[in-house]
Amino acid sequence: MIAGVTIIFVVIIAAAFITFIESSNFMKDDWTGEPPDIKLVFEEEQIIMMHSNLSWARSDGSESKSENHPVEAATNHSNHKKLPRESKLKIVVIDHENKLDNAILSAFLWENEKKNEELEIRNEYLLLPNKVGTFTLAIQLKDESGYVESVTTIELY
Repeated sequence: MIAGVTIIFVVIIAAAFITFIESSNFMKDDWTGEPPDIKLVFEEEQIIMMHSNLSWARSDGSESKSENHPVEAATNHSNHKKLPRESKLKIVVIDHENKLDNAILSAFLWENEKKNEELEIRNEYLLLPNKVGTFTLAIQLKDESGYVESVTTIELY
């Protein structure tokens, strides 16, 4: 009889503990799930980029998705910057508390509607090419939570 009461008591305590854990923020991930933002820094000036393509898993189980051609998205973005050729830009990823330990960054320069070339990224810095003209700059971030592409228009002189 006492063993039966003890088992029932342990089951009730375990059920209460599990209910507490599931309903509280205890042991939940500390990430928001918002897609990361990317900005560039050139000589103390910040260049804000906008998302063109993304597929990103949020912490609540939903997914952020958008699909836009990089050149079209950058054209609609009002942040057009003039920069000297061969400028060195720092890439800053605003992670919104995402764990981006395995994130891979890549950069591409678009001329008109054609992806012109992949640019090299070294230690979070991007070196622009020795070209003159107006281009769309796309930075891509790939991680376990998904994919984000951010763009801006740059004019190299």
